Amino acid sequence: MSPVLEALALLFGVGLAAGLIFTPATRAAARRIGLVDRPDGRRKVHEMATPVAGGIAVFAAAALAVMAFAAFAAGSMAEAVRQNGRALVGLLGGAAVICLVGVFDDWSRLRSRYKILGQLAAIGVVLLTEQSVEVLALFGREFELGYLSIPFTVVFLLGAINSLNLLDGMDGLLGTIGTIIFAAIAALAVAAKHPAEACVAAALAGA
Repeated sequence: MSPVLEALALLFGVGLAAGLIFTPATRAAARRIGLVDRPDGRRKVHEMATPVAGGIAVFAAAALAVMAFAAFAAGSMAEAVRQNGRALVGLLGGAAVICLVGVFDDWSRLRSRYKILGQLAAIGVVLLTEQSVEVLALFGREFELGYLSIPFTVVFLLGAINSLNLLDGMDGLLGTIGTIIFAAIAALAVAAKHPAEACVAAALAGA
């Protein structure tokens, strides 16, 4: 197995192991405090009250996997993660904000305007670490976004967040879709020679 695949397999495995530990703990805590999603016979088709806040377990497992990999692993993949520390801090910060917004929404059913504000706050954390889409590559041509870079990034991330949010109506559905998406992103990032992004995606796929 190549060093790249070994690194991704390690991150996937650590994310998976951490997820297997954190998910039952989060589920038990959610049940204790009554943070559950009850079936309504329409969109929510599960048969019994189901604990929510699973995103916290996924976030914690993926963050642990990436941080442990950066701290203890050797090789070019680990070095790439360490070199992108600032970007990863922004990504983790934004993900933490999204987790909090999700928990508050599960707890008190936030109005759409407040959810959008929370999502914008999370995107703001990412932008503060100077991460934005600056170039679009389409059909072999590249387009510099210039002043449109930040607005495009905001709209793109809002769309990505809510495209998944709107799917979240069945227990396990979003986790399955997320696993497929992150595995695909990891493969694409390797092909495009973006090792740090591949590492984060592999950890999230496992988590």
